Amino acid sequence: MILEFLEEMGPQLREPYSKSLGDGIFEIRAKQGSDISRVLYFFMVGRRIILTNGFVKKTDKTPPP
Repeated sequence: MILEFLEEMGPQLREPYSKSLGDGIFEIRAKQGSDISRVLYFFMVGRRIILTNGFVKKTDKTPPP
């Protein structure tokens, strides 16, 4: 469902679903039970979205890319 939002909205998707981390890197957030999973992604020419690393966030601040 969240990836469908990303596909539809592209760079206009914002919090609470997506957040810019700077330098063209974004994170998309998905909640699974009590865990919040994050997947880093960036945009390419031609409306392509490249998903890179995924992780379960365990601290209050996302580490720099």
